[in-house]
Amino acid sequence: MIGIGNLENIVSRSEAIAQARKHFETGEFFRTLARRVACQSESQEPEKHPVLARYLEDEMRPKLEQFGFTVNLFPNPVDGGGPFLIAERFESH
Repeated sequence: MIGIGNLENIVSRSEAIAQARKHFETGEFFRTLARRVACQSESQEPEKHPVLARYLEDEMRPKLEQFGFTVNLFPNPVDGGGPFLIAERFESH
């Protein structure tokens, strides 16, 4: 999820396409991607779990919440396992 802004502000398909295009053309997509890929958050490496927790808390939670998700982080009940991020969003019809 490499967001393009707040979904609440997009009122039409053409606006959504324009925002997505701007996101790519300004280079913001690649800056965000590079920052996220650079995070050494391998969940299978126990010594990386603090990095993973920071990544989930500082990078993913704010973006998901911006898109209207309720976000919870949970420790892994399995010894040696990394934390879980669970996000949910209910849309009205």
